[in-house]
Amino acid sequence: MQAGKQNKNLPEPCTKRKTGGRLILRSDWWQEDFEQVAEDMGVQLSPDQVEGVMELVARCHDANIGINWQVLEDAIQWYLQGEKSCA
Repeated sequence: MQAGKQNKNLPEPCTKRKTGGRLILRSDWWQEDFEQVAEDMGVQLSPDQVEGVMELVARCHDANIGINWQVLEDAIQWYLQGEKSCA
């Protein structure tokens, strides 16, 4: 799935809103995003595997790079190769 090909049933992936009087900007990545990247790679992930990949991304992504489509693809590859922790 490429940027701009958003599932119409999901909320906007990048939102800016006020929380407690303070602005917050966040970019949400959904289970369907991970499933689509895996499908594009020719892989099908179980819900437990998607959760494992999401946890890997949450713990190990480089905040200087952020989370993007390539990071999701790399994390899926690492997870399927048995990597469950940050190197």
